[in-house]
Amino acid sequence: MNEITRLKDKDFQKGRRYIGASDVPTLALMNLKYKQTPLMLWEVKTGRKEAWGGNERTRAGKELEPIALKWGLEKLGAVSGSAAQAFLLSFIRGKDYQSCRALTECRHDRGYIVAHADLVDIEKPYIMEAKTAGFFGAHRNDDINYGYDMDDLSANGIPSSVYLQVQTQLLCYGINEAYVSAMIDTGTHRLYGPIAAHKKTQEKILALCERFWWHVEKDTPPKPEIWADVVKLNPILDAESKTVVGGEDETKVKEMKARAAALRKRSKEIESELDDIKNAVGLIIGGNKYLESSSGESMATAFDVVKNNVSEKKLKEAHPKWHKKLQKEGIITESKFRNVRY
Repeated sequence: MNEITRLKDKDFQKGRRYIGASDVPTLALMNLKYKQTPLMLWEVKTGRKEAWGGNERTRAGKELEPIALKWGLEKLGAVSGSAAQAFLLSFIRGKDYQSCRALTECRHDRGYIVAHADLVDIEKPYIMEAKTAGFFGAHRNDDINYGYDMDDLSANGIPSSVYLQVQTQLLCYGINEAYVSAMIDTGTHRLYGPIAAHKKTQEKILALCERFWWHVEKDTPPKPEIWADVVKLNPILDAESKTVVGGEDETKVKEMKARAAALRKRSKEIESELDDIKNAVGLIIGGNKYLESSSGESMATAFDVVKNNVSEKKLKEAHPKWHKKLQKEGIITESKFRNVRY
């Protein structure tokens, strides 16, 4: 086990000059779904942009962590009864409980990789990471990178992003065992583990961190991963300029345009098929609101949708004073973004 220190600044997430365990999934491109990229993280680590401060949902998740840890320890058989309540009170106050350490920090030998585990039992030893998720956010579907498996309580049951975070924590703390205590939709709990330290995964994590930290130290942005990154790297658009390509780049653009055309065709076919299914189900449900199976299973719901549409162009032409007033009051807002037509 590596040296564990007490976390001095509780607002550690605003720190810049290190890579946190929760940053690693972004470096592995697992957070593109949430528009989080290495380039955006680089802006924070180099001081160009403030770290996201969170919202009510993340605040609630943070405050629920001691409860998630308590439930996890109870399932692990580490605490029960009055001891479980004593643990909860201690962790709510940010205090240690027996061999369980709260608000800890551990730095990897390389110095720029830091982990803050939610709980460290220094006697066993093991790490427990608390996670909270809403009903939809926790739903796995068919993608192992997102959501939790309600039946598989091994390492395979947690999202890949959480797995990488935990492996980074194990790497920094020098501990070989971890658990993930997940509170889902406030009323469902799962304890995943034991999760063993995986050397090959940790080697890949180190490689990702080393590559990213080079960009931080050299003050050189990483390559763009999504369109928002491209716009960030090219903030000014010259309306009169043009890029002329030839050779390999020209061939690549032509191939991508052909691929886009094929995808659009498939998209239209899928939309048409979905409309056919909706019509078929609609014929069966008729003028009723609900469609149920003979066993009482809910199968479909019909509902009326009313939309009000306003033509801003016509409003501006016919009632310019109203248009100006609505702009002033923030009811009509302008949003600028860049797009590519090909």
